[in-house]
Amino acid sequence: MSVRKESGRKVTSSAEIDGAGYDPSADRQRLDRLEAEFRDILASFSGRRPLVRGRLKRLRRRCGKSGCRCQRGELHETLVLIDRRSGVRRVRKVVPGEFLRLEEPARSWQRLRRLRARLSQLHREVLECCDRLTESRLREGSRLLR
Repeated sequence: MSVRKESGRKVTSSAEIDGAGYDPSADRQRLDRLEAEFRDILASFSGRRPLVRGRLKRLRRRCGKSGCRCQRGELHETLVLIDRRSGVRRVRKVVPGEFLRLEEPARSWQRLRRLRARLSQLHREVLECCDRLTESRLREGSRLLR
């Protein structure tokens, strides 16, 4: 019997489904929870507010000129939007007013990226539950043929 951990839950092979250790009701309940989470995530993608690809950052650095305030620890601050597409990093300078206006759309973009990754993980978990339930039902069906 092979056992592995996935997202905090014990995942079993079909060998355990044969024995008394498998409880199909637990997988049915898990499917209900996964379906609810799936619906919540999908609702997040159907929003209408604009998105901005990238991450807003405040860069602080020294210019290197002697006698400059940055030599005393008062670093120069630059507001930027950092975007990576096709492995290429793009940095765009942003003015303070624009920074405030872009902050929420950029955060929303990052949130949707995390939700998309979770959606992919949910698909795997749902399929694993479905496979175990199907295997269990096939085992029950094979008993009818005896």
